[in-house]
Amino acid sequence: MTMTIAAIYENGLLKPQQPLELADGAMVQLIIHLWAPAASWSEKGEERRRELIDKDVHGAITSDELVELEILDQLANEHFDRVAPPPIDGARRLHERLSK
Repeated sequence: MTMTIAAIYENGLLKPQQPLELADGAMVQLIIHLWAPAASWSEKGEERRRELIDKDVHGAITSDELVELEILDQLANEHFDRVAPPPIDGARRLHERLSK
């Protein structure tokens, strides 16, 4: 069964907008889709990402912060792929030369 539930991400927690009623022992798979306003990259997002990376390196990051870091990493990758795509053409030419 698939169910869509509206939720907000607040203070490192995903909060459903309606109660979830699950049977004992039920398994839940969570798929998060970010919508446009939450999915825009900013300097503030980059600062937070760097803070979380530092915490991760020092072993002081919480599980909620790890989720936040994954989201920020995804947003950063999407942003940088848009503004500065990787140089695929040069890599293709090098691959062709090495393959010969």
